[in-house]
Amino acid sequence: MKKQLSLILVPFVFFLDTLSLEANKLFDKTARKQLIALLLDNCNWLAATDPNAQAPKDPSGPAGPLLALSSSIRALTLGSELSKASPQFLQEAQRRCEVLAAFQKNIRTSKGRDGGFWIDPGTPDTLDLGVLGTAATSLGRASVSMEGPVREATISFLERYARFLIEGCQEDPAGKGRGGTTGWILREGEQKGAMGGGYTKDRPMLKQSTVSTAANAGFLAQLYALTKNAQYRDLAEDAVRWLLKSQRGIGDIPTLMDGTEISDSPMRTFQVAAEALMSVYYLCGDASFNQQILKESEPMARWLVRSQNENGLWGNKGDRRASAAALTFLAWFSLNGAKKDEAFSQSVDKAWQTLSNPVHAQSLGVQISPYTTALVAATTAEMIKPGISFKRF
Repeated sequence: MKKQLSLILVPFVFFLDTLSLEANKLFDKTARKQLIALLLDNCNWLAATDPNAQAPKDPSGPAGPLLALSSSIRALTLGSELSKASPQFLQEAQRRCEVLAAFQKNIRTSKGRDGGFWIDPGTPDTLDLGVLGTAATSLGRASVSMEGPVREATISFLERYARFLIEGCQEDPAGKGRGGTTGWILREGEQKGAMGGGYTKDRPMLKQSTVSTAANAGFLAQLYALTKNAQYRDLAEDAVRWLLKSQRGIGDIPTLMDGTEISDSPMRTFQVAAEALMSVYYLCGDASFNQQILKESEPMARWLVRSQNENGLWGNKGDRRASAAALTFLAWFSLNGAKKDEAFSQSVDKAWQTLSNPVHAQSLGVQISPYTTALVAATTAEMIKPGISFKRF
């Protein structure tokens, strides 16, 4: 039965019925038009809001400036592509790209080449490669909509960060005396493909860190799609192999920080891991490996179905905002690997019943938190056109 959407109030209230999964689409043409209206409503809010602003009672918790800025860039880029009548979204996204690019700091890699990195103003004493990878991925995705010298300049910023990731740095990039590194990527042994986490307040983290590995796998896949440099593809695929191997029997992925498991924010870990898998699937183009990704992702998808809360979302407190990524992942798996198992589409539908209700959405932080609003906007774009978040030139 075709999907029907009802516009209850203007402009932010939408309620969704059962999904229709066919021909790589989640909704019919009429429903997608109404979803576009929801996406544009959130993009209008984002375009008019300082991405670093945090409401006094932000229910999703604060997000650092880099995450807030970069997530808004991606959402506005997607909004512009799905509504050609809204050029202001692309203009605002590219203005924010310029801010992010100008914010990059230079470093000399261990091989004496030019590298680049960012320090998040919210955590100036540390360097979180998970955050940097996420920010760089959004910048890379936005560059698909750029042209000529602007695109070339943006890609050069991304490649400087890639050199920092691959080759490390001769000395502490923040000048705090914590030493340099020869690179953040583990190249051999059981941990091959994993990446270190960056710098704590007193040392570099050179052992495997899950969020860093996932975020930078997504970045390297996007950079491969932009440059066709096979090194980036190979490193992204190795990182995804490590992520898939790190799954536990029940399907969740443990959060490792510098080789030690921590219990903090399991859904944030899932969020970046899911985006890494989908990035490699869409952007690296290896049909055989894509089948492996789908097969080995099934435990993750079933874990999501089992762990879904009664309200249709996942996680607790601020970790709930990763529900948007869970939705995107389940929709992707439903279309590509589920073999008509209705449990996945039902789980997606249950989550959308919550997120399309303005009371529940605002309790999560939609149109309160720029970061959460951008995450939900990006997921809405995926419901309209699956795979749009992971786009080549």
